[in-house]
Amino acid sequence: MTNELRQKIRQFEAKQTIAASLALIVVIGLSVVINSYQLNSIAGEATKFITRLVQAEDFREVGLSLEDTRLNGFTRIDFTSSDRSRNFTLPASVSGRSNSFWRDLVKNKITLSADTELGADYHDTITFEYNRLRLAPYAVIIWMLLVLVSIPQTRYMKQKLIEQLEKEMKGAEAQAKADIAREVRHNLRTPLAALMRIPARLPDSVKADRELILSSISQINSIVSALDETKVPNDIAKNESSEIYDTLIQALREISVTIPKRIRFTYDIDDSIVSALIHHVPHELRALLANIVSNSVDAISGRGQITIAARDIGPEVQISIDDSGSGISPEILPRIFEYGFSSGKPTGSGIGLHHAKARIERWGGQISATSTPGQSTTVLIRLPIEDRASWYIPRLKFAKDDRLIILDDQQSAHSLWKMRLEEVGALEQAQFASSDAEVEKLLRMPAPTAGRIHYLFDYDIKSSVSGLDILDRLPDSGRRYLVTGHFDDSEIRTRCRKSGVYLLPKGELARIQIVVL
Repeated sequence: MTNELRQKIRQFEAKQTIAASLALIVVIGLSVVINSYQLNSIAGEATKFITRLVQAEDFREVGLSLEDTRLNGFTRIDFTSSDRSRNFTLPASVSGRSNSFWRDLVKNKITLSADTELGADYHDTITFEYNRLRLAPYAVIIWMLLVLVSIPQTRYMKQKLIEQLEKEMKGAEAQAKADIAREVRHNLRTPLAALMRIPARLPDSVKADRELILSSISQINSIVSALDETKVPNDIAKNESSEIYDTLIQALREISVTIPKRIRFTYDIDDSIVSALIHHVPHELRALLANIVSNSVDAISGRGQITIAARDIGPEVQISIDDSGSGISPEILPRIFEYGFSSGKPTGSGIGLHHAKARIERWGGQISATSTPGQSTTVLIRLPIEDRASWYIPRLKFAKDDRLIILDDQQSAHSLWKMRLEEVGALEQAQFASSDAEVEKLLRMPAPTAGRIHYLFDYDIKSSVSGLDILDRLPDSGRRYLVTGHFDDSEIRTRCRKSGVYLLPKGELARIQIVVL
Protein backbone atom coordinates (compact mmCIF):
# COMPACT_ATOMS: atom_id res chain seq x y z
CA MET A 1 0.00 0.00 0.00
CA THR A 2 1.47 3.34 -1.02
CA ASN A 3 1.87 6.37 1.26
CA GLU A 4 -0.84 8.22 -0.66
CA LEU A 5 -3.30 5.38 -0.14
CA ARG A 6 -2.40 5.13 3.55
CA GLN A 7 -3.00 8.88 3.90
CA LYS A 8 -6.43 8.57 2.26
CA ILE A 9 -7.35 5.70 4.59
CA ARG A 10 -6.19 7.66 7.65
CA GLN A 11 -8.31 10.65 6.57
CA PHE A 12 -11.32 8.37 6.09
CA GLU A 13 -10.83 6.81 9.54
CA ALA A 14 -10.41 10.29 11.10
CA LYS A 15 -13.71 11.40 9.56
CA GLN A 16 -15.39 8.24 10.86
CA THR A 17 -14.05 8.96 14.37
CA ILE A 18 -15.26 12.56 14.26
CA ALA A 19 -18.69 11.45 13.02
CA ALA A 20 -18.95 8.87 15.82
CA SER A 21 -17.90 11.46 18.43
CA LEU A 22 -20.46 13.98 17.17
CA ALA A 23 -23.12 11.27 17.22
CA LEU A 24 -22.27 10.53 20.87
CA ILE A 25 -22.57 14.22 21.78
CA VAL A 26 -25.90 14.50 19.95
CA VAL A 27 -27.34 11.39 21.63
CA ILE A 28 -26.28 12.55 25.09
CA GLY A 29 -27.67 16.02 24.37
CA LEU A 30 -30.99 14.52 23.32
CA SER A 31 -31.07 12.44 26.51
CA VAL A 32 -30.58 15.63 28.59
CA VAL A 33 -33.39 17.44 26.74
CA ILE A 34 -35.78 14.49 27.01
CA ASN A 35 -34.97 14.04 30.70
CA SER A 36 -35.57 17.75 31.43
CA TYR A 37 -38.84 17.83 29.52
CA GLN A 38 -40.11 14.69 31.21
CA LEU A 39 -39.26 15.79 34.76
CA ASN A 40 -40.58 19.32 34.21
CA SER A 41 -43.89 17.78 33.20
CA ILE A 42 -43.95 15.51 36.27
CA ALA A 43 -43.01 18.40 38.57
CA GLY A 44 -45.80 20.58 37.16
CA GLU A 45 -48.45 17.90 37.63
CA ALA A 46 -47.20 17.15 41.13
CA THR A 47 -47.25 20.85 42.09
CA LYS A 48 -50.87 21.21 40.99
CA PHE A 49 -51.86 18.25 43.14
CA ILE A 50 -49.85 19.48 46.14
CA THR A 51 -51.47 22.90 45.83
CA ARG A 52 -54.88 21.31 46.29
CA LEU A 53 -53.62 19.37 49.34
CA VAL A 54 -52.17 22.52 50.88
CA GLN A 55 -55.50 24.22 50.35
CA ALA A 56 -57.14 21.36 52.30
CA GLU A 57 -54.36 21.65 54.90
CA ASP A 58 -53.62 17.94 54.55
CA PHE A 59 -49.87 18.22 55.11
CA ARG A 60 -49.42 14.55 55.90
CA GLU A 61 -50.66 13.69 52.40
CA VAL A 62 -48.41 16.45 50.98
CA GLY A 63 -45.31 14.64 52.31
CA LEU A 64 -46.43 11.25 51.02
CA SER A 65 -47.27 12.63 47.58
CA LEU A 66 -43.91 14.39 47.27
CA GLU A 67 -42.15 11.18 48.32
CA ASP A 68 -43.91 9.32 45.49
CA THR A 69 -43.00 12.11 43.09
CA ARG A 70 -39.31 11.93 44.08
CA LEU A 71 -39.20 8.29 43.01
CA ASN A 72 -39.89 9.36 39.40
CA GLY A 73 -36.32 10.58 38.95
CA PHE A 74 -35.77 13.48 41.33
CA THR A 75 -32.77 13.37 43.69
CA ARG A 76 -34.19 15.94 46.17
CA ILE A 77 -37.42 17.90 46.82
CA ASP A 78 -37.57 20.95 49.11
CA PHE A 79 -40.93 22.26 50.39
CA THR A 80 -40.40 25.84 51.55
CA SER A 81 -43.04 27.99 53.24
CA SER A 82 -43.14 31.41 54.86
CA ASP A 83 -44.19 29.42 57.91
CA ARG A 84 -40.93 27.70 58.72
CA SER A 85 -42.71 25.02 60.73
CA ARG A 86 -44.09 23.66 57.47
CA ASN A 87 -40.67 23.34 55.75
CA PHE A 88 -39.29 19.88 54.97
CA THR A 89 -36.80 18.18 52.62
CA LEU A 90 -36.99 14.79 50.91
CA PRO A 91 -34.97 12.82 51.59
CA ALA A 92 -34.23 14.33 54.96
CA SER A 93 -30.61 13.07 54.96
CA VAL A 94 -29.57 15.33 52.06
CA SER A 95 -30.37 18.59 53.84
CA GLY A 96 -27.45 20.88 54.21
CA ARG A 97 -25.55 19.39 51.27
CA SER A 98 -22.69 21.66 50.17
CA ASN A 99 -22.47 23.04 46.67
CA SER A 100 -19.65 22.15 44.23
CA PHE A 101 -18.80 22.83 40.60
CA TRP A 102 -19.61 19.27 39.50
CA ARG A 103 -22.89 19.33 41.47
CA ASP A 104 -23.85 22.65 39.90
CA LEU A 105 -22.94 21.29 36.44
CA VAL A 106 -24.78 17.98 36.71
CA LYS A 107 -27.73 18.92 38.95
CA ASN A 108 -30.66 21.12 37.90
CA LYS A 109 -33.58 22.56 39.85
CA ILE A 110 -37.24 23.26 39.09
CA THR A 111 -38.89 25.72 41.48
CA LEU A 112 -42.71 26.02 41.37
CA SER A 113 -45.16 27.96 43.55
CA ALA A 114 -47.80 26.10 45.56
CA ASP A 115 -49.72 29.19 46.75
CA THR A 116 -53.54 29.15 46.94
CA GLU A 117 -56.09 31.86 47.16
CA LEU A 118 -57.37 30.51 50.45
CA GLY A 119 -53.92 30.34 51.87
CA ALA A 120 -52.80 33.81 50.86
CA ASP A 121 -51.23 34.38 54.27
CA TYR A 122 -48.58 31.83 53.38
CA HIS A 123 -46.08 31.71 50.50
CA ASP A 124 -45.20 28.06 49.62
CA THR A 125 -42.71 26.87 46.95
CA ILE A 126 -41.55 23.42 45.91
CA THR A 127 -38.03 22.94 44.51
CA PHE A 128 -37.43 19.73 42.52
CA GLU A 129 -33.76 18.80 42.04
CA TYR A 130 -32.70 16.21 39.47
CA ASN A 131 -29.63 14.85 37.63
CA ARG A 132 -29.33 16.24 34.11
CA LEU A 133 -27.42 13.11 33.00
CA ARG A 134 -29.91 10.59 34.42
CA LEU A 135 -30.61 9.15 30.94
CA ALA A 136 -27.01 9.53 29.67
CA PRO A 137 -26.02 5.85 30.35
CA TYR A 138 -28.95 4.69 28.23
CA ALA A 139 -27.90 7.15 25.51
CA VAL A 140 -24.37 5.72 25.55
CA ILE A 141 -25.75 2.17 25.21
CA ILE A 142 -27.89 3.25 22.25
CA TRP A 143 -24.85 4.95 20.68
CA MET A 144 -22.74 1.80 21.11
CA LEU A 145 -25.45 -0.30 19.45
CA LEU A 146 -25.57 2.13 16.53
CA VAL A 147 -21.78 1.97 16.20
CA LEU A 148 -21.82 -1.84 16.24
CA VAL A 149 -24.55 -1.91 13.59
CA SER A 150 -22.59 0.53 11.42
CA ILE A 151 -19.26 -1.36 11.61
CA PRO A 152 -20.00 -3.73 8.66
CA GLN A 153 -21.19 -0.78 6.57
CA THR A 154 -18.09 1.21 7.54
CA ARG A 155 -15.83 -1.68 6.61
CA TYR A 156 -17.61 -2.06 3.29
CA MET A 157 -17.20 1.66 2.56
CA LYS A 158 -13.53 1.47 3.57
CA GLN A 159 -12.96 -1.52 1.29
CA LYS A 160 -14.68 0.22 -1.62
CA LEU A 161 -12.54 3.30 -0.99
CA ILE A 162 -9.37 1.20 -1.02
CA GLU A 163 -10.43 -0.58 -4.22
CA GLN A 164 -11.29 2.70 -5.93
CA LEU A 165 -8.02 4.34 -4.89
CA GLU A 166 -5.98 1.28 -5.95
CA LYS A 167 -7.79 1.21 -9.28
CA GLU A 168 -7.06 4.88 -9.88
CA MET A 169 -3.41 4.51 -8.88
CA LYS A 170 -2.94 1.42 -11.05
CA GLY A 171 -4.56 3.23 -13.94
CA ALA A 172 -2.21 6.18 -13.53
CA GLU A 173 0.78 3.84 -13.18
CA ALA A 174 -0.25 1.83 -16.24
CA GLN A 175 -0.66 5.00 -18.28
CA ALA A 176 2.77 6.25 -17.21
CA LYS A 177 4.35 2.92 -18.14
CA ALA A 178 2.54 2.90 -21.48
CA ASP A 179 3.86 6.39 -22.24
CA ILE A 180 7.41 5.31 -21.40
CA ALA A 181 7.02 2.13 -23.48
CA ARG A 182 5.86 4.12 -26.52
CA GLU A 183 8.76 6.55 -26.17
CA VAL A 184 11.35 3.78 -25.81
CA ARG A 185 9.85 1.87 -28.72
CA HIS A 186 9.94 4.95 -30.94
CA ASN A 187 13.50 5.93 -30.00
CA LEU A 188 14.96 2.43 -30.47
CA ARG A 189 13.57 1.72 -33.93
CA THR A 190 16.04 3.87 -35.88
CA PRO A 191 19.31 2.76 -34.18
CA LEU A 192 18.10 -0.83 -34.28
CA ALA A 193 17.54 -0.63 -38.03
CA ALA A 194 21.12 0.66 -38.43
CA LEU A 195 22.53 -2.17 -36.29
CA MET A 196 20.74 -4.79 -38.39
CA ARG A 197 22.88 -3.81 -41.41
CA ILE A 198 26.19 -4.47 -39.64
CA PRO A 199 26.29 -8.34 -39.47
CA ALA A 200 25.94 -8.71 -43.25
CA ARG A 201 29.10 -6.59 -43.74
CA LEU A 202 31.27 -8.59 -41.35
CA PRO A 203 33.75 -11.11 -42.91
CA ASP A 204 33.54 -14.85 -42.32
CA SER A 205 36.66 -14.66 -40.13
CA VAL A 206 34.58 -13.14 -37.34
CA LYS A 207 31.71 -15.61 -37.60
CA ALA A 208 31.35 -15.93 -33.82
CA ASP A 209 31.13 -12.15 -33.41
CA ARG A 210 28.58 -11.97 -36.20
CA GLU A 211 26.42 -14.60 -34.51
CA LEU A 212 26.68 -12.74 -31.21
CA ILE A 213 25.59 -9.47 -32.83
CA LEU A 214 22.72 -11.20 -34.66
CA SER A 215 21.60 -12.84 -31.43
CA SER A 216 21.75 -9.54 -29.53
CA ILE A 217 19.86 -7.69 -32.26
CA SER A 218 17.21 -10.41 -32.28
CA GLN A 219 16.75 -10.10 -28.53
CA ILE A 220 16.55 -6.30 -28.66
CA ASN A 221 14.05 -6.55 -31.52
CA SER A 222 11.90 -8.93 -29.44
CA ILE A 223 11.91 -6.48 -26.55
CA VAL A 224 11.01 -3.55 -28.79
CA SER A 225 8.24 -5.53 -30.48
CA ALA A 226 6.83 -6.43 -27.09
CA LEU A 227 6.43 -2.74 -26.26
CA ASP A 228 3.20 -2.56 -28.17
CA GLU A 229 1.24 0.65 -27.81
CA THR A 230 -1.81 -1.24 -26.60
CA LYS A 231 0.08 -2.88 -23.76
CA VAL A 232 1.95 -1.88 -20.65
CA PRO A 233 5.06 -3.75 -19.38
CA ASN A 234 3.09 -5.69 -16.78
CA ASP A 235 0.81 -7.11 -19.46
CA ILE A 236 3.73 -8.42 -21.51
CA ALA A 237 4.33 -11.16 -18.97
CA LYS A 238 0.75 -12.45 -19.33
CA ASN A 239 1.37 -14.49 -22.48
CA GLU A 240 -0.42 -17.71 -23.24
CA SER A 241 1.31 -20.97 -22.37
CA SER A 242 4.15 -21.52 -24.80
CA GLU A 243 6.74 -24.21 -25.48
CA ILE A 244 9.72 -23.38 -23.31
CA TYR A 245 12.07 -25.82 -25.07
CA ASP A 246 12.70 -23.49 -28.02
CA THR A 247 13.31 -20.59 -25.62
CA LEU A 248 15.93 -22.60 -23.73
CA ILE A 249 17.67 -23.74 -26.91
CA GLN A 250 17.81 -20.18 -28.23
CA ALA A 251 19.10 -18.93 -24.86
CA LEU A 252 21.87 -21.55 -24.82
CA ARG A 253 22.94 -20.62 -28.35
CA GLU A 254 23.12 -16.95 -27.39
CA ILE A 255 24.98 -17.68 -24.17
CA SER A 256 27.51 -20.06 -25.75
CA VAL A 257 28.96 -17.37 -28.03
CA THR A 258 29.58 -15.05 -25.08
CA ILE A 259 31.50 -17.51 -22.85
CA PRO A 260 35.29 -16.86 -22.72
CA LYS A 261 37.51 -19.69 -24.00
CA ARG A 262 39.03 -20.16 -20.54
CA ILE A 263 35.65 -21.39 -19.27
CA ARG A 264 34.16 -24.73 -20.26
CA PHE A 265 30.44 -24.38 -20.95
CA THR A 266 28.16 -27.42 -21.04
CA TYR A 267 24.41 -27.87 -21.01
CA ASP A 268 21.84 -30.65 -20.90
CA ILE A 269 18.11 -30.41 -21.55
CA ASP A 270 15.67 -33.27 -21.03
CA ASP A 271 14.01 -34.16 -24.34
CA SER A 272 10.59 -34.36 -22.68
CA ILE A 273 10.71 -30.62 -21.92
CA VAL A 274 9.78 -30.12 -25.57
CA SER A 275 6.19 -30.95 -24.59
CA ALA A 276 6.03 -28.60 -21.60
CA LEU A 277 3.82 -25.51 -21.93
CA ILE A 278 4.86 -22.81 -19.47
CA HIS A 279 3.78 -19.20 -18.97
CA HIS A 280 6.84 -17.11 -19.77
CA VAL A 281 8.08 -14.30 -21.97
CA PRO A 282 10.76 -15.83 -24.23
CA HIS A 283 13.04 -12.80 -24.61
CA GLU A 284 12.84 -12.06 -20.87
CA LEU A 285 13.72 -15.63 -19.89
CA ARG A 286 16.65 -15.61 -22.32
CA ALA A 287 17.85 -12.28 -20.95
CA LEU A 288 17.69 -13.30 -17.29
CA LEU A 289 19.48 -16.62 -17.99
CA ALA A 290 22.20 -14.67 -19.83
CA ASN A 291 22.51 -12.31 -16.86
CA ILE A 292 22.89 -15.18 -14.39
CA VAL A 293 25.57 -16.78 -16.58
CA SER A 294 27.30 -13.39 -16.84
CA ASN A 295 27.49 -13.30 -13.05
CA SER A 296 28.99 -16.79 -13.11
CA VAL A 297 31.62 -15.71 -15.64
CA ASP A 298 32.57 -12.76 -13.41
CA ALA A 299 32.91 -15.11 -10.44
CA ILE A 300 35.50 -17.29 -12.24
CA SER A 301 38.91 -15.58 -12.16
CA GLY A 302 40.83 -18.21 -14.17
CA ARG A 303 39.80 -21.47 -15.78
CA GLY A 304 36.50 -22.90 -14.74
CA GLN A 305 33.23 -24.47 -15.76
CA ILE A 306 29.59 -23.41 -16.13
CA THR A 307 26.83 -25.99 -16.55
CA ILE A 308 23.18 -25.42 -17.34
CA ALA A 309 20.77 -28.32 -16.87
CA ALA A 310 17.02 -28.32 -17.52
CA ARG A 311 15.05 -31.18 -16.02
CA ASP A 312 11.44 -32.24 -16.49
CA ILE A 313 10.34 -33.28 -13.00
CA GLY A 314 6.65 -33.74 -13.71
CA PRO A 315 4.74 -30.73 -12.39
CA GLU A 316 7.51 -28.27 -13.18
CA VAL A 317 10.68 -27.64 -15.15
CA GLN A 318 13.79 -27.15 -13.08
CA ILE A 319 16.67 -25.12 -14.53
CA SER A 320 19.99 -25.09 -12.69
CA ILE A 321 23.03 -22.91 -13.45
CA ASP A 322 26.21 -24.21 -11.77
CA ASP A 323 29.60 -22.54 -11.81
CA SER A 324 33.01 -23.28 -10.29
CA GLY A 325 33.57 -19.66 -9.28
CA SER A 326 34.55 -18.00 -6.04
CA GLY A 327 31.15 -18.57 -4.45
CA ILE A 328 29.08 -16.28 -2.25
CA SER A 329 29.61 -15.79 1.47
CA PRO A 330 26.77 -16.88 3.81
CA GLU A 331 26.33 -13.25 4.99
CA ILE A 332 25.67 -11.98 1.47
CA LEU A 333 23.73 -14.94 0.00
CA PRO A 334 20.31 -14.07 1.54
CA ARG A 335 20.50 -10.53 0.03
CA ILE A 336 21.46 -11.24 -3.59
CA PHE A 337 17.85 -10.94 -4.81
CA GLU A 338 17.27 -7.60 -3.08
CA TYR A 339 16.74 -4.55 -5.25
CA GLY A 340 19.90 -2.46 -5.59
CA PHE A 341 22.16 -4.98 -3.83
CA SER A 342 25.45 -5.68 -5.60
CA SER A 343 28.66 -7.27 -4.39
CA GLY A 344 31.99 -7.87 -6.11
CA LYS A 345 31.04 -5.95 -9.30
CA PRO A 346 32.17 -2.31 -9.34
CA THR A 347 29.72 -1.47 -12.14
CA GLY A 348 26.90 -3.67 -10.85
CA SER A 349 23.49 -2.05 -10.44
CA GLY A 350 21.96 -4.71 -8.22
CA ILE A 351 18.93 -4.92 -10.51
CA GLY A 352 19.63 -8.12 -12.52
CA LEU A 353 18.84 -10.82 -9.95
CA HIS A 354 16.04 -8.77 -8.41
CA HIS A 355 14.50 -8.41 -11.88
CA ALA A 356 14.94 -12.15 -12.51
CA LYS A 357 13.18 -13.00 -9.24
CA ALA A 358 10.29 -10.63 -10.01
CA ARG A 359 9.80 -12.07 -13.52
CA ILE A 360 10.01 -15.72 -12.44
CA GLU A 361 7.58 -15.20 -9.57
CA ARG A 362 5.22 -13.40 -11.96
CA TRP A 363 5.23 -16.56 -14.07
CA GLY A 364 4.34 -18.58 -10.96
CA GLY A 365 7.86 -19.93 -10.43
CA GLN A 366 10.61 -19.70 -7.84
CA ILE A 367 14.32 -18.88 -7.87
CA SER A 368 16.90 -19.67 -5.21
CA ALA A 369 20.66 -19.88 -4.84
CA THR A 370 23.11 -22.02 -2.88
CA SER A 371 26.84 -21.52 -2.66
CA THR A 372 30.03 -22.93 -1.18
CA PRO A 373 32.50 -20.05 -0.72
CA GLY A 374 35.62 -20.57 -2.78
CA GLN A 375 34.16 -23.52 -4.72
CA SER A 376 30.83 -23.10 -6.49
CA THR A 377 27.44 -21.45 -6.80
CA THR A 378 24.15 -22.91 -8.01
CA VAL A 379 21.13 -20.89 -9.08
CA LEU A 380 17.94 -22.94 -9.26
CA ILE A 381 14.85 -21.87 -11.20
CA ARG A 382 11.54 -23.72 -10.99
CA LEU A 383 8.70 -22.97 -13.42
CA PRO A 384 5.31 -24.72 -13.18
CA ILE A 385 4.13 -26.68 -16.21
CA GLU A 386 0.68 -25.34 -17.08
CA ASP A 387 -0.10 -27.99 -19.68
CA ARG A 388 1.45 -30.38 -22.18
CA ALA A 389 1.39 -30.24 -25.98
CA SER A 390 -1.48 -32.17 -27.56
CA TRP A 391 0.97 -34.62 -29.19
CA TYR A 392 2.55 -35.50 -25.81
CA ILE A 393 2.29 -39.04 -24.41
CA PRO A 394 3.49 -39.77 -20.86
CA ARG A 395 3.54 -43.53 -21.52
CA LEU A 396 2.92 -46.13 -24.25
CA LYS A 397 -0.16 -48.26 -23.57
CA PHE A 398 -1.08 -51.39 -25.55
CA ALA A 399 -3.70 -54.07 -25.13
CA LYS A 400 -2.58 -57.71 -25.28
CA ASP A 401 -4.26 -58.25 -28.63
CA ASP A 402 -3.01 -54.99 -30.20
CA ARG A 403 -0.70 -55.02 -33.22
CA LEU A 404 2.48 -52.92 -33.32
CA ILE A 405 4.08 -51.90 -36.62
CA ILE A 406 7.50 -50.30 -36.08
CA LEU A 407 9.27 -48.46 -38.92
CA ASP A 408 12.94 -47.52 -38.57
CA ASP A 409 15.78 -47.91 -41.02
CA GLN A 410 18.38 -48.45 -38.25
CA GLN A 411 18.88 -51.91 -36.83
CA SER A 412 20.04 -50.45 -33.51
CA ALA A 413 16.59 -48.89 -33.15
CA HIS A 414 14.97 -52.28 -33.86
CA SER A 415 17.15 -53.82 -31.17
CA LEU A 416 16.16 -51.16 -28.63
CA TRP A 417 12.48 -51.63 -29.43
CA LYS A 418 12.79 -55.41 -29.06
CA MET A 419 14.52 -55.04 -25.71
CA ARG A 420 11.88 -52.66 -24.35
CA LEU A 421 8.95 -54.75 -25.65
CA GLU A 422 10.46 -57.95 -24.33
CA GLU A 423 10.62 -56.36 -20.86
CA VAL A 424 6.81 -56.07 -20.81
CA GLY A 425 6.03 -59.26 -22.73
CA ALA A 426 4.79 -57.51 -25.88
CA LEU A 427 7.51 -58.51 -28.36
CA GLU A 428 5.28 -61.07 -30.12
CA GLN A 429 2.81 -58.31 -30.93
CA ALA A 430 5.40 -56.28 -32.85
CA GLN A 431 6.25 -56.34 -36.57
CA PHE A 432 9.30 -54.45 -37.84
CA ALA A 433 9.94 -52.65 -41.12
CA SER A 434 12.87 -50.65 -42.54
CA SER A 435 11.11 -48.90 -45.44
CA ASP A 436 7.72 -47.70 -46.58
CA ALA A 437 7.51 -50.62 -48.98
CA GLU A 438 7.86 -53.08 -46.11
CA VAL A 439 5.15 -51.24 -44.20
CA GLU A 440 2.77 -51.58 -47.16
CA LYS A 441 3.59 -55.28 -47.35
CA LEU A 442 2.81 -55.73 -43.63
CA LEU A 443 -0.49 -53.91 -44.04
CA ARG A 444 -1.54 -56.23 -46.88
CA MET A 445 -0.89 -59.29 -44.73
CA PRO A 446 -3.77 -60.76 -42.69
CA ALA A 447 -3.83 -59.20 -39.22
CA PRO A 448 -2.51 -61.69 -36.64
CA THR A 449 -4.76 -60.18 -33.97
CA ALA A 450 -8.12 -58.41 -33.84
CA GLY A 451 -6.86 -55.57 -31.72
CA ARG A 452 -5.96 -52.01 -32.59
CA ILE A 453 -2.93 -51.18 -34.75
CA HIS A 454 -0.22 -48.90 -33.31
CA TYR A 455 2.09 -47.31 -35.87
CA LEU A 456 5.46 -46.27 -34.41
CA PHE A 457 7.48 -44.66 -37.21
CA ASP A 458 10.82 -42.90 -37.36
CA TYR A 459 10.94 -39.62 -39.29
CA ASP A 460 14.10 -40.26 -41.35
CA ILE A 461 13.89 -43.37 -43.50
CA LYS A 462 15.63 -44.29 -46.73
CA SER A 463 12.82 -43.07 -48.89
CA SER A 464 11.64 -40.02 -50.78
CA VAL A 465 9.02 -39.50 -48.11
CA SER A 466 9.32 -39.16 -44.33
CA GLY A 467 7.77 -41.34 -41.68
CA LEU A 468 5.39 -38.49 -40.89
CA ASP A 469 4.25 -38.39 -44.52
CA ILE A 470 3.42 -42.10 -44.32
CA LEU A 471 1.57 -41.64 -41.02
CA ASP A 472 -0.54 -38.91 -42.62
CA ARG A 473 -1.72 -41.41 -45.24
CA LEU A 474 -2.70 -44.08 -42.72
CA PRO A 475 -6.29 -44.43 -41.46
CA ASP A 476 -7.26 -42.70 -38.23
CA SER A 477 -8.50 -46.00 -36.83
CA GLY A 478 -4.94 -46.86 -35.85
CA ARG A 479 -2.93 -45.01 -33.26
CA ARG A 480 -0.02 -43.13 -34.84
CA TYR A 481 3.29 -42.20 -33.22
CA LEU A 482 6.31 -40.38 -34.63
CA VAL A 483 9.48 -41.55 -32.84
CA THR A 484 12.25 -39.21 -33.90
CA GLY A 485 15.32 -37.28 -32.94
CA HIS A 486 13.91 -34.29 -34.85
CA PHE A 487 11.46 -33.49 -32.06
CA ASP A 488 13.14 -30.09 -31.69
CA ASP A 489 11.92 -29.05 -35.14
CA SER A 490 8.95 -26.77 -34.54
CA GLU A 491 7.60 -27.52 -38.02
CA ILE A 492 7.41 -31.24 -37.25
CA ARG A 493 5.72 -30.55 -33.90
CA THR A 494 3.15 -28.34 -35.63
CA ARG A 495 2.41 -31.05 -38.20
CA CYS A 496 1.96 -33.66 -35.45
CA ARG A 497 -0.45 -31.40 -33.62
CA LYS A 498 -2.53 -30.74 -36.73
CA SER A 499 -2.52 -34.41 -37.85
CA GLY A 500 -3.28 -35.87 -34.42
CA VAL A 501 0.02 -37.78 -34.40
CA TYR A 502 1.73 -38.45 -31.06
CA LEU A 503 5.38 -37.39 -30.88
CA LEU A 504 7.98 -39.30 -28.91
CA PRO A 505 11.57 -37.98 -28.73
CA LYS A 506 13.83 -40.85 -29.67
CA GLY A 507 15.98 -40.26 -26.62
CA GLU A 508 12.94 -41.00 -24.44
CA LEU A 509 12.51 -44.47 -25.96
CA ALA A 510 14.92 -45.98 -23.45
CA ARG A 511 13.07 -44.40 -20.49
CA ILE A 512 9.38 -44.12 -21.37
CA GLN A 513 7.04 -46.39 -19.48
CA ILE A 514 5.39 -49.14 -21.56
CA VAL A 515 2.19 -50.60 -20.20
CA VAL A 516 0.41 -53.70 -21.53
CA LEU A 517 -3.20 -53.83 -20.42
